[in-house]
Amino acid sequence: MQDHQGQPISLDLLMEEGTPPLRSALIYDAHRDQWCFFREPVQVITTTTLAEVLPLLHQVQKQVTTDRCYAVGFLSYEAAPAFDPHFQVIPAGNFPLLWFALYPSLQPVRLPQTQFQSSLSPLYWSASDSPQDYQAAFRSIKESIAEGLSYQVNYSFRLRTRLRQDPWTFFLQMEQAQAGKYGAYLQLEEWSICCASPELFFVCREIKSSVAL
Repeated sequence: MQDHQGQPISLDLLMEEGTPPLRSALIYDAHRDQWCFFREPVQVITTTTLAEVLPLLHQVQKQVTTDRCYAVGFLSYEAAPAFDPHFQVIPAGNFPLLWFALYPSLQPVRLPQTQFQSSLSPLYWSASDSPQDYQAAFRSIKESIAEGLSYQVNYSFRLRTRLRQDPWTFFLQMEQAQAGKYGAYLQLEEWSICCASPELFFVCREIKSSVAL
């Protein structure tokens, strides 16, 4: 595991033809108040098979500890049944349930200060649930809470749109517009993950006096 010290360098110097290279990752570190760029992973661990999610997640955790590397990646919502079989999800198709790349080092970087000629192009979203489906689900949730069957429900559905620009340009415009503290861009072989989130969903910390099992 290696951190490149000193002042952050321009991300443009590490790009390939103006876009991040395959299997690279860009993460905003809110604690350091800087962007961190990861490239040339020593290994990529991924699966679309539900039964492999937990074993591979344990493998990622073990290799981070033993090999002292950085793991950058994600779990999809559709991986939820790997942790509790009671969760019901819509199949993810060929989208990874788990994707993590292991990197030997990180490089602090500055994002390109691109002056865009116009604002973000309008995106026209279509929902996987119809208005009728939504109303029926919402009624069911309220009834479950009223009956004491649940105290909280996370109701989500897919939204789809057609992107009229390349994902990297879209991410830069989105980041400039929103300045989220937990931004990220992952360039997979078949997918680009763009995030300008203002929210940190959870933090994992060791409990004092805990021991490894």
